[in-house]
Amino acid sequence: MQRHVQTFFRYFPISERDRLWGLYLTTAGESRIPPGSAYPPTGHPGGYHFDWKRGRVLREYQFVYISAGRGVLEMVGTRWRITPGQAFILFPGLWHRYRPDVRT
Repeated sequence: MQRHVQTFFRYFPISERDRLWGLYLTTAGESRIPPGSAYPPTGHPGGYHFDWKRGRVLREYQFVYISAGRGVLEMVGTRWRITPGQAFILFPGLWHRYRPDVRT
């Protein structure tokens, strides 16, 4: 049985009325990345897709929860190992990159 990347995500349109609340959801999703698979999954809009070499800068906060596997997160020159059960917040305007360990 061949294992493959399973991913689901939605990007929501944000109205001016939504912005007046001061807190709104722009994206929701889930990815299951088998060991050795390419990361990140394809299909994300240009402002969200990234590669490890360049990293990225977002315009909004992003909450990421790691349910399984291990990986690494880098933000502005600091590196953290990430493990199952951990979560992290990405801040607007802050360069970052993260990826799973290819063995997990």
